[in-house]
Amino acid sequence: MRIPARDRRERLARAAADLFHQRGYDAVSLRDIAAGAGIPAGAVFYHFPTKAALATAAAEAQLNRAEEILSRAAEGRSPEERLTIIAAGLSAGAPLAARYGCPIQRLARDLANGGEAERAARDICIRAATLLRKSVVAELVAGGVAADRAEAAARDFTARWAGGAVLAFLAGDPAPMTDGIAAALNDLRTLLSGSR
Repeated sequence: MRIPARDRRERLARAAADLFHQRGYDAVSLRDIAAGAGIPAGAVFYHFPTKAALATAAAEAQLNRAEEILSRAAEGRSPEERLTIIAAGLSAGAPLAARYGCPIQRLARDLANGGEAERAARDICIRAATLLRKSVVAELVAGGVAADRAEAAARDFTARWAGGAVLAFLAGDPAPMTDGIAAALNDLRTLLSGSR
């Protein structure tokens, strides 16, 4: 059965994101990505003319994941509920972070010394992390927290999420990440309750 072109492209992008996360950008070949997607190697170039184009697709997958978390959070009825949904969405990545590290951090780090196309893909990773941080700021401000305090608290939340991912990877255990996010969320709740 022939796979439609759109499905082939999505499968290649997903395989690239997974393999770059698991092995690192430099350790993955286009042939590896084709095999991971279950698609003939020659088809890769039709959809992605360069490895950097696959890096862009992988970075966009991280941005899409952040946007999906925030879309779910938008359904919350209060800033506290929306922050809880954001924290839960980030915590859901802890098992993979324990095995391979944070996918956003890994890809951003791997692409930092690349060419212009790789650096553009890295910028997308940075946008994903920034979008999450700014969303935390917006929820805190919506809950009555002063903008400067909200910004500082959002930076702390982001640092604890990212640091928790590093610790989870080093320990091979998701707990440092999930515990760090939970503690950071409790601090945000305390900040919100103090602003009422």
